Amino acid sequence: EGVPVGERVTIPGYPAPTPDEQLNPKHKVWDRVVPDLCTDANKVATYKGLPLTTTKGVCVVDTIVNGPIR
Repeated sequence: EGVPVGERVTIPGYPAPTPDEQLNPKHKVWDRVVPDLCTDANKVATYKGLPLTTTKGVCVVDTIVNGPIR
């Protein structure tokens, strides 16, 4: 909560990405990323076990524990 719309979400240990001008639908980026997105036991959104982070801290969901993010 309290994060401005459009702020980038980062992942510790990964370099800050440079956004594409336009996504090429043939590359199916989302389909490659989504299998590694899930919440942990503390309801923190993660990618490959690393927390999704904003300037306000880690991204937390209200109810889903150890569940997929789609």
